[in-house]
Amino acid sequence: MNFLLGLLLLCFFQTRAFSLSHLKEQNLLIQTGWELFKSDRNFSSDGESVLLRTNGTPSSLSQHAFLVSADYGVTDVWAFLFRTGVLSAQIDPEGASQDLSTGLGFSDTGLGFRWLGRKARPAIGVEGLLLFPPYSVSDLGPEGLAIGDGVSNFLLRVPLSTRFKRVRFEISPGIKFRFGRFSHQLLIDSSLQLQLKRFFFGVFQEGVFSFTKENLLTSSTTNSEPGSGGSFSRLSLGPEVLQLGVRSGFRFSDKFELAALFSQAVWGSSSADGFKIGLQLSTHIDFFTPDERERIKEVPLNSD
Repeated sequence: MNFLLGLLLLCFFQTRAFSLSHLKEQNLLIQTGWELFKSDRNFSSDGESVLLRTNGTPSSLSQHAFLVSADYGVTDVWAFLFRTGVLSAQIDPEGASQDLSTGLGFSDTGLGFRWLGRKARPAIGVEGLLLFPPYSVSDLGPEGLAIGDGVSNFLLRVPLSTRFKRVRFEISPGIKFRFGRFSHQLLIDSSLQLQLKRFFFGVFQEGVFSFTKENLLTSSTTNSEPGSGGSFSRLSLGPEVLQLGVRSGFRFSDKFELAALFSQAVWGSSSADGFKIGLQLSTHIDFFTPDERERIKEVPLNSD
């Protein structure tokens, strides 16, 4: 089933969302995407990479996501944001065909804004996004796998973007306010992209650092939260992770762009150790219509 789902969603993938280069008046940017996350290891609470175990059994996590985002530029400095998606995940025991845990449903959905405070290089903006879970983690069965943390979040970012001829650099520090018993997080994302006519290639980094961590007497190698399947990919109270990746694609026109990416977790604690692959289709729809009416110069009646 996962193979069929991957084929159906192969033309889509949502990725870098903080770019200021897409902010245009009365322009709608739609990004649709497919993402696969695979993990058979955890980063323990002390940073060691260990095998993922579900109920004591070595296992692996496979997660497919179909993600949709929409950015609409109300003006050339203000934009409204929308994020949603559908996620399918399962944890398979090593050497067996029966799933240990499964989950399917809508992922965290959000509304937000982006404001471009400075247009000149480097461009600086502010982005806010309120995410809420359209699912519950309290009524999961013994084999249920949570879609996410099950709590609302508010993301506040300050993206900065600049360009040197064919090279574009972006960095986006921010804070993720996680409600409930989860720790707030410091977010640091950055990317470097080279544009060659219609082809582009870049590298990126994503960092998550929790403000508070669990007070544990011994190292924790498995997530004990019900609905986690033993993985720190969800329901982790204070995860930290650093991911490095590459992204490349082709711009068919000013309206369509297709990109692919790969990323790998290289460091972390109380988080999942795994990799992501995916595809992204970006579509620009321009609603702006310039006023082309002929203007008549007014002449005062008392003019000589």
